[in-house]
Amino acid sequence: MSGGPVSPAPDGIERWVVATCRELGVELDGPDGDFFEAGGTSLAATRLIARAEARYGRDALPPDDLFAESGVRAIAAAIGRNARRATAPDPADADETGPAGADETGTAGADPAGAHPAGTGEPRAGRA
Repeated sequence: MSGGPVSPAPDGIERWVVATCRELGVELDGPDGDFFEAGGTSLAATRLIARAEARYGRDALPPDDLFAESGVRAIAAAIGRNARRATAPDPADADETGPAGADETGTAGADPAGAHPAGTGEPRAGRA
């Protein structure tokens, strides 16, 4: 297995939602069930969201989606919709400047020539 997000198939996601909810103590009867009507709590919702992200990728099940429509089919549809987005690289995640906090020398806070205050990329006053 690759470790990346799992490619979603609608009926497979529904089965996963039901099985995962049961593991969390939410006794759903099947794909027609509703997470909250079956006894789902906010703690169980948080755990379901975390497990969905671990299996299907980041933001696979946003809290707003779960709280807006808590039926198994709606949850599975949200995961399927969001998991497809999670499999594509997010251009906003690309960092062209290198490691966080690094200046143009590639070091964080260190400036061997003393020309730039830590991480600003701007020359210090009085130096060229």
